[in-house]
Amino acid sequence: MLRRTVVTTALGLSCLATLSTPAGGQIADLEALEQNCDSELQRLPPEGLFPYTERPHRCEGSHGVLRSPVDFQLRSVFRSFDDITIDSTGDPITVGWGHAPDAEVSIRIAGVVNGQFYRLDTRTPGGFEGFRWDVEVLEVIAGERRNPPRNALSVLALSATVGDTVYYPVDVAQGNALVPSCGALRMTVWTDTGLDSLWVEVSGSGISEPARRELDGAPYPISEAFDFRVPEITRAGDYRVVLTGRFGVDDDGTPIRLPRTYAVQVPEGYAGPCGP
Repeated sequence: MLRRTVVTTALGLSCLATLSTPAGGQIADLEALEQNCDSELQRLPPEGLFPYTERPHRCEGSHGVLRSPVDFQLRSVFRSFDDITIDSTGDPITVGWGHAPDAEVSIRIAGVVNGQFYRLDTRTPGGFEGFRWDVEVLEVIAGERRNPPRNALSVLALSATVGDTVYYPVDVAQGNALVPSCGALRMTVWTDTGLDSLWVEVSGSGISEPARRELDGAPYPISEAFDFRVPEITRAGDYRVVLTGRFGVDDDGTPIRLPRTYAVQVPEGYAGPCGP
């Protein structure tokens, strides 16, 4: 399916574009997006040349440190993530979630680029299966560091329905379209405090008994995103992923354990891990 639409860039320039995906779905351009701002970040003092603030169809920019209590954050659920170049004169970056839900999809892009915390918050109306990410603001923040390391940026796509939030695995690619590929589903986590251990439990489609395991790699990075494979998810379906972090002990010696539950929906056509 081809779609001719008005593209409004991050700095307010407009042009006409025709976009498509190999599967025939629609990719939302900036003009189709809606603001979805984080009030906590908006309350922080302005930071950098392009501070996080309301911009056409999204909130975007650099921000100060948002201190949180002992906790961890889910930053991304993804299948593929290209090495990207932050350059508005070259190929754009396309983010897709493999299907077009009726409900709106919220997108959150977060990371540390050129020593600055970066965030973009927006959402697409129902009926889209991805969006094109204009990087002109990010390009200014990045300066000469146009090739961020893989873990510098994380992308999260989610849909909030009544009483539930569903996370969609994303593919992130340089270019106008996404090329479906096989690959194990991965999740990205961020923490500002020392995380002693992280346990993963997966249940849902095709899993007869919940699979629970402790992640290798402790001690985990602090103030840096890290990702891990979720090989238990091998096909389309609805899943429940419980991440339980342990953060030392409290005053009476009881271990501090924080469980977080995420509903993950994998669309039809998911290829799963590569190979036979």
